[in-house]
Amino acid sequence: MHRCPDCGLTVDRDVNAAINILQRTLG
Repeated sequence: MHRCPDCGLTVDRDVNAAINILQRTLG
C-alpha cells in the first residue's frame, strides 16, 4: 500500500504503478 502524505489517500501498489505509467505517457 502507498499512502499519500499530502491527501492521505491509500493506493494499492499495482494501481499506483499503473498511475505512474499513465502519468509518464501523458507527459
